[in-house]
Amino acid sequence: MQKDRARNPLIKFENSDERQTRKAVVPPMKLTIRQKLLLGLGSSLLFTILSAWLMFISLDRVKMTFEEYADLNARKLSLAQEIQYKDLSRSFSVRGLLLSPNNLTEQKRYAQDLEEIIQLATEIEPLLSTAPEKEIFEDLNQKADSLDSLETQIIDLSSTDLSLATVMYEGEYTLTHKLFADKLQEFKEIQYRQNAQALAETQKLIQTRSYFALGFAIFALVAGSIMIARIARSIIRPLMNVVTKMRELSGNAGDLTVRFENTGRDELGQLASAFNSMLDTMQSLIRKTVLTTEQVAAASEQLSASAAETSEASEHIAVTIQDVAEGSYKQVQSIEQSSQLIEELSAGAQQIASYATDVSHSATHASQLATEGNTAIQTAITQMSSINSTMHVLADEVEKLGGNSQRIGEIVTVISDIAEQTNLLALNAAIEAARAGEHGRGFAVVAGEVRKLAEGTTRSAKQISELATEIQSNSKQTIRTMETSSAEVAAGITQVDQAGASFQEINHAVQAVSLQIQKVSAAVQQMYAGTEQAVQSIDAIANITNETSIAAHNVSAGAEEQLASMEEIRASAEHLAQTSEELQVLIGKFHV
Repeated sequence: MQKDRARNPLIKFENSDERQTRKAVVPPMKLTIRQKLLLGLGSSLLFTILSAWLMFISLDRVKMTFEEYADLNARKLSLAQEIQYKDLSRSFSVRGLLLSPNNLTEQKRYAQDLEEIIQLATEIEPLLSTAPEKEIFEDLNQKADSLDSLETQIIDLSSTDLSLATVMYEGEYTLTHKLFADKLQEFKEIQYRQNAQALAETQKLIQTRSYFALGFAIFALVAGSIMIARIARSIIRPLMNVVTKMRELSGNAGDLTVRFENTGRDELGQLASAFNSMLDTMQSLIRKTVLTTEQVAAASEQLSASAAETSEASEHIAVTIQDVAEGSYKQVQSIEQSSQLIEELSAGAQQIASYATDVSHSATHASQLATEGNTAIQTAITQMSSINSTMHVLADEVEKLGGNSQRIGEIVTVISDIAEQTNLLALNAAIEAARAGEHGRGFAVVAGEVRKLAEGTTRSAKQISELATEIQSNSKQTIRTMETSSAEVAAGITQVDQAGASFQEINHAVQAVSLQIQKVSAAVQQMYAGTEQAVQSIDAIANITNETSIAAHNVSAGAEEQLASMEEIRASAEHLAQTSEELQVLIGKFHV
C-alpha cells in the first residue's frame, strides 16, 4: 500500500491536525450503565433472597416446634390407648378366671397384661407436663391399685367361694373399673384438646410470620423499584439528550461541524465522545474522498485504454489456444490407438507366458515320470536277474531230484525182489506146514501172514516205482521248461536294459526341453512386464495429453471470458468515470 502511494502522487497522507481530530477523549468514569443495572438488580435480588430466607427460618422454627409438640402428644395418646386396650384385656382375663379358676392360659394372659400396663404407665409418666395430666394420672394410679387388690381377691375367692367372688366382680370391681376407664378417657380427651390448641397456636404463629415476611417482601419490592427508577432516570436523561442532538445533526443537511456536549461519565458520555470522533473522521474522509474521486476519474480513463489493448491480445491468445487444443485432441486419439494395440500385445504375451508355464509344469512332470520309470526298470532288472539265478538253482535241485528218484527206483527194485523172495519163502513154509499136519498149523498161519505182507510190500514197491518214474519224467519236463524260461528271462533282461537306456535318454531330453521352456517363460514374462510398463507410459502420456487438451480448452474458454471481462472492465471504467463525476457533485453538498 505504501508503494502504491509512493508511485501515485495523487494520494495524500493525513496531517497531524487531522489525526488530532480523530482521537476520542474518554472522560473518567464513576459508575457504568452495567454497574448501575447490576446494582439495582442485585439490591432487589438481595432483598428478595433475604425475605425468602426470613420466611424459611420462621416457618422452619414453627414446623420444628409443632412437630416436637405433636410427637409428644401423639406418644402420650398412643400409650394411653395401649393402657386402655390392655386394661380391657385384663378385665376379660379376670372374668375368665372367675368362670374357670384353674385356666392356666387366662392366668398367664392376666399376668402378662398386668405387667404391660405397669410398663406403659412407667413410660407415660415422664411425658406428663401439665397439672391436669399429672392429677388425672395420679388418680389413675390409685384406681389401678384398687383394681389390682380387687382382682387378687376375686381370683382367690373364685376357687373357694364363687358366689362372693361374682358379687364382688359385678359390684365393687365393675364400678372401680368404670371409674378407671373414665379417667383414662378423660386423659385422652385432654390430649385431644391440647393437640387442637397447639394446632391453633401454630396456625396463628404461621399467619403472624407470614404477615411479617409479606411486609418485608413488600418493603424489598418498593425499595428495589425506587432504586431501579433512579437508575433508569440516570440512564434515560443523557440518552434523550443524545437523541435530541442527533436529530439536530440530521436536520442540518450534511453539516458535519455540529458536536455533542460531553457532560457524562458513563457509557453515554463515551457514546457522545465517540460520535464527535466519528464526525471528525467523516470530515477527514470527505476531504480525502474529494481527492480520490479526481484520481479515480483519471485512472478510469487509463483503465479503459488498457482494457482495449488487453482485449485484442486476449482474442489472439484464444485463437492460438484453440489450435493447440485441436492438435492435442488428435494426439490423444493416436495415443489411444497405440495403447489399445500394446494392450492386445500384452494380453497375447500374458497368454503365451501362461501356456509356457503350463508346458514347463508338464515337462517337469514328464521328467519325474521318466525318472520313476527308469528306477522301476532298474528294479525289474534286479528282480529278473534274481529270478534267473533262482531258476538255475532250481534246475540243479530238480536234476538232483531226478537222480534221487532214480535211486529210489533202484531201491524199490531191490525191495520188490526181496518181497518176491519172501513170498516164495512163505509159500514154501505153507507147504511144509501142510505136510507137518497138526503140528505145523500155527506155522502155516504165520507163513500166510508173511505172504500177505510180502504181497502188500510188492504192491507198495510197484506204486513207489511208478511214482518215481513219474517224478523222473516230470523233473525232466521241469528242467526243459526252466531252461526255456531262463532263456526268456535272459532275453527280458536284455530288453529291460535297452528300455532303461531309452528312459535315461528320454529323461535327459525332457530336462533339456523343460530348461528351454523355462527360459522361454522367463523371456515372455519380461516381454509382458515390458508391455505393461509401455501401457502405463502410454496411459500416462495419454492422461497428460488429455489434461493438456482440457487445459487448452479451459485456457481458450478463459481467454474468451477474459475478453468478455475486459469488455466489461472497459464499460465499467467508463461508468466509473461517470460515477466519479456524480460523486464529486454529491460531496460538494457537505460542509466540512
